[in-house]
Amino acid sequence: MSKRDFHGPVTATILNTATLSDAINVPAGMATCLVEVPTITSAAITLQVSYDGTDFRDLYNVDDTQQGRTTATTGGFMVPFVFFGWVKQLKVKSGAAQGADRTLKVSFLA
Repeated sequence: MSKRDFHGPVTATILNTATLSDAINVPAGMATCLVEVPTITSAAITLQVSYDGTDFRDLYNVDDTQQGRTTATTGGFMVPFVFFGWVKQLKVKSGAAQGADRTLKVSFLA
């Protein structure tokens, strides 16, 4: 793997009492992302994506399964998505409001 195949990590912050991080720019040509999850208020962690940087939608795979983790634990998860190249920006989404600011790290792989 060359250095240009890997981008990141960049940070996404879910603010205290919020459920959605700020938007992160996705480098062109990426196929997968890795989200490193800190200790968070119990909740599912999923992604929202946008092709234009304005309209964000929940990310599903080809089997119509929402991409993410169903339980909140410390660690990371891969989001393999064959057509991830169309994504311009993404946000990390928590299923519950957070009890403090939470900083997550997101890396991308071509």
